[in-house]
Amino acid sequence: MKQMIFVLIVEDDILQAEALKLQLLVCGYRVAALVGHGEAAVEQAQALAADVVLIDIVLAGKIDGVEVAQKIREFCDIPVVYLTACADDEFFLRTKLTEPYAYLLKPGTPREIQLVIEIALYRHRAEREARIALEKAVAERTAELEQSHQHIVNILESASDAFISLDGDGHYTYVNAKAGELFGRKPEDLIGKKIWYEFAEGVGQPFYDACHKAMAEQIPVKVEAYCLPWERWFEYRIFPSKDYLSIFLHDITERKAAEDAIQNMAFYDPLTQLPNRRLLMDRCRQVLSSSARSGRLAALLFIDLDHFKNLNDTLGHDIGDLLLQQVAERLTSCVREGDTAARLGGDEFVVMLADLSKDGHDAAAQTEEIGEKILVALSLPYQLGAHKCHSTPSIGATLFHGHQQGIDELFKQADIAMFQAKKAGRNTLRFFDQKMQDSVNARAALESDLRCAIETQQFQLYYQVHVDSARHPLGAEALIRWLHPEKGLILPAQFIAVAEETGLLLPIGLWVLEQACAQLKAWQQQAYTRDLILSVNVSIKQFQQPEFAAQVQAAMQRHAINPSLLKMEITESILLDNVENIINTINVLNKAGVQFSLDDFGTGYSSLQYLKQLPLFQLKIDLSFVRDIATDSNDEAIARTINAMARSLNLHVIAEGVETEEQRQILLDIGCTNFQGYLFSKPVPIAQFEALLMRCNQR
Repeated sequence: MKQMIFVLIVEDDILQAEALKLQLLVCGYRVAALVGHGEAAVEQAQALAADVVLIDIVLAGKIDGVEVAQKIREFCDIPVVYLTACADDEFFLRTKLTEPYAYLLKPGTPREIQLVIEIALYRHRAEREARIALEKAVAERTAELEQSHQHIVNILESASDAFISLDGDGHYTYVNAKAGELFGRKPEDLIGKKIWYEFAEGVGQPFYDACHKAMAEQIPVKVEAYCLPWERWFEYRIFPSKDYLSIFLHDITERKAAEDAIQNMAFYDPLTQLPNRRLLMDRCRQVLSSSARSGRLAALLFIDLDHFKNLNDTLGHDIGDLLLQQVAERLTSCVREGDTAARLGGDEFVVMLADLSKDGHDAAAQTEEIGEKILVALSLPYQLGAHKCHSTPSIGATLFHGHQQGIDELFKQADIAMFQAKKAGRNTLRFFDQKMQDSVNARAALESDLRCAIETQQFQLYYQVHVDSARHPLGAEALIRWLHPEKGLILPAQFIAVAEETGLLLPIGLWVLEQACAQLKAWQQQAYTRDLILSVNVSIKQFQQPEFAAQVQAAMQRHAINPSLLKMEITESILLDNVENIINTINVLNKAGVQFSLDDFGTGYSSLQYLKQLPLFQLKIDLSFVRDIATDSNDEAIARTINAMARSLNLHVIAEGVETEEQRQILLDIGCTNFQGYLFSKPVPIAQFEALLMRCNQR
């Protein structure tokens, strides 16, 4: 009959404890007890005959799960399995000291729980049996050496610890395989050699003293020592007999590392509770490695408080400390999750930004945005006890990617940039790379100019004609142009990305919509223009606005236009996020009469599943497939496939970027009869476009 296994559960969350209890019963285990506090857990472990203990690392009460495990380990020989959801580094390091048999991530499945418990019980039985056998073998070694020599050798050869035997003069009499592997020598080559001569550098004074003590006093001795040649910590367990020493070498390097980590948990600045230099350096190394793998840039911001010494000298160090604490709080509120705000000392702080854009200009813009946020936050008034004070920071920033620069070099760059900020008048941000600084300045100027352009209506719509197979105008695509008062005509490629990132694309998009509706209303006055369809480009940002459909309907009603003459061109990227809501918005507008064309088809991420759900009127063959259609059979095949698929879905097709008669003829041959491109007209202002329409009408 299978032995019943009793489990002691130590879990302060009653719901999770009951759930775990039920899962254990399902797996065929019996619950010896269910305890919610550490103190009671220790008592129950001593009182009950439990076979295994499941302990939550984080417990309510005076002692946590790690301390419970330590106390149980002192008094009971019971395997411990830790339950954890997301224990932090300190808990993890501490748990290693208790040598747990397993970890179980909450909530586990019955299969996971059963597997972990069975492994823990198996390990515990195996270790206990091995330990009993080893200790018995060592205790009886001298008396039973001849009778059980081969048996002991088998045990020692299979042991996970290194084992050596020395005679009274320090000569090797036995070396197991693990010890030979450790020494880098064949065991048989060491027999008869003197340990003090053969490996003097590996057995330091603590080991030497322990051996002499064990032999002189005929008592077992245990000592821990660091072995420099192997760069490892060992626990030496030395068992003497009259003429021999039996010595186990147990590698405790990981345990010592955990102890060191616990002893040196001073990773945070005691005044501000921000990470200190040590933790910052560690995270810098992590970000350098992460940046090298991902290709994303990161940034280091060196922050120095302006005139901090004056405040310390006039109001005292206590007030200065209050300022530093409040600066730390404000810095923490400014950075993103995953970033690090640290204090180096004095009035020097560092912010490290991770996981920025792969593009240098975009990463610089992201860095400047957070830097400006810090400037604003740290420049607000401070209430320091009875004193209301003002302080400003000077910030130096440097971008980095992977291991191109060392950490020290990055700190130097950020420091130099900070002094540039000081020289520039303080309370400002400067980049170490002047070219990058120029880029950031240019981007900021572009954003400022864009805002001015919206206010003063510096935009203008250009129109590029759509024609059929007979070159008869069917309509046009409205394309925005920026008529800058100083720089002249600026194309969308130079400003749309910045407009989208800053949210300015929304008012620009509404302006385009209003202008398009007004133009359709004007075309209704002439017979040769009243049936023209006008296409406008709509971004995903606009579709993500809950009020977008209502805004479009209001514009159409305001200008009293026929909705079927307004066509919205959307790209495949619109289907990347929040697909259901976007499809709903498209359906609302389609029911109102608006037509939709899928632009740049075949170049993005569209799913045919979503494609068939969209109430599309038209697919647009992207110019990248049209450009080389006369010389690249692949492009022709793609264009042919798009056209065939559109026809099967009852969709119209138009090809953009048609520049030569040869391209037009190939497209005609594959069944595409609608075109847009320089062969017919480049984008032109409304006066030139209407003149083109007049000429076509007269033919």
